[in-house]
Amino acid sequence: MPPDWRRGPILGVAASGAVVAVIAGYTALSGGLRVLAAPGALWEADLSAWPTSAGGVGWQAPIALALLAGAAAIVLPRPWAYDVAAVCVGLATIGAPVALGLPWWSPLLVGGAVAAIYGVGAVIADDPRAGLARAAVAAGVALHAAGASLVRPWTTAAALIMIVLVGALVATLARMLPALDDAELEELPGSAPPPRSRCRSTSARSAARRPAAPCSRCRVRSPRRRRHWARARPPCSPGRSPARPPASG
Repeated sequence: MPPDWRRGPILGVAASGAVVAVIAGYTALSGGLRVLAAPGALWEADLSAWPTSAGGVGWQAPIALALLAGAAAIVLPRPWAYDVAAVCVGLATIGAPVALGLPWWSPLLVGGAVAAIYGVGAVIADDPRAGLARAAVAAGVALHAAGASLVRPWTTAAALIMIVLVGALVATLARMLPALDDAELEELPGSAPPPRSRCRSTSARSAARRPAAPCSRCRVRSPRRRRHWARARPPCSPGRSPARPPASG
């Protein structure tokens, strides 16, 4: 297709993808909020009223969001690809338990798994913007899982333990990976730093090769006088006073 004709198809595909993302995202978000609004008191929710479908849509919403996340990661330019893919994955995660008709304890497992995966992905990301987007997804789905676990005391305890374990794993990897990278670089030939004595000798030789800076009296501001002094004699060496200019007439 000629380059002049590509703008129309690109805009059409982008518009259709945005419409599908809005519809699927609204459906998933409504299902996730229905999970948090379970009827009953704290730790005494009525589990018989657990929502089983997101407005009669079913599995189409989370699957559509997952496909849109993959398409955004491939097609969109950076860093927009990271943000759009992260939003789609987060909405698909919080809407999947209701859309797929999973049990009432499923948000804890689904949210914990996605939080662990994206938390580790945030640590090993090469681009800081990608790491920030993945960390935001991990934090969002972990908070949603913690809110959905308030139906029973043991589920709340399990959600808090899961969040602590994921946080400890991410912190440990963030501390260990730089040390592992440095160790791998030291094992490569020619990547180890030179000895300290060699560094000093090299710096001394390079300092000896540098041209000596002229003294303050040789720095003549006027271009005419500078050319005159250049023809008369070279700049004085360090430790010697410059010769005075010859007396005129």
